[in-house]
Amino acid sequence: ARLSRREAARYRRLELGFVRQQLDMLEGASALDNAILKLLDARVGWRQARRQVAPLLDSLGLGARLHQRAEDLSIGERQRVLIARALSTRPRLVLADEPTGSLDSERSREVLTLLTTLCREHGVAMLLVTHDPQAAAYATRVHTLRDGRLHDEAPGLGASGAAAEGAAALGAGPGPAPGLGASGAAAEGAASLGAGPGPAGAATAAGPA
Repeated sequence: ARLSRREAARYRRLELGFVRQQLDMLEGASALDNAILKLLDARVGWRQARRQVAPLLDSLGLGARLHQRAEDLSIGERQRVLIARALSTRPRLVLADEPTGSLDSERSREVLTLLTTLCREHGVAMLLVTHDPQAAAYATRVHTLRDGRLHDEAPGLGASGAAAEGAAALGAGPGPAPGLGASGAAAEGAASLGAGPGPAGAATAAGPA
């Protein structure tokens, strides 16, 4: 079913979460205030938003850093704030575009572990675009894009499944919400991950993040 502009905007605010390579934060604002921006956009009250997001930040290891300004956070801490922001509205699907592209290998492992764990705990599906074999190793379902065609690889390929042109799919949980289209998450490929009984049937049917 087609959505009106207003319905599409509401769907994007509440049902989708976004984690990008760019660490977009409001400089001068605290980690907590950066993490609640999505809730404020959804017209949740400031106090309620802070109460809702603080435990999420604590689960990401930022309980002692809630009031640190963005510019005083490390790159890994900033990425964790953005993960909290993406999950703050309890979306059905998280779209992650090279979420570890700005991190070293140790921080990448840390962020991917936290992200996959939280998605599974909250029953959220995730579509992950990556060129990083380390990120692909977290996949339960892998797809690669070669010569302009999407190939469905065997589950559990892990690090060997995502070539330079490919992407890893960590698919499970409720699956991508309907109506997103099937254009792929990016020109380079896509991957999905989440939680639940098995790979989502439309793990790669997500539009651009």
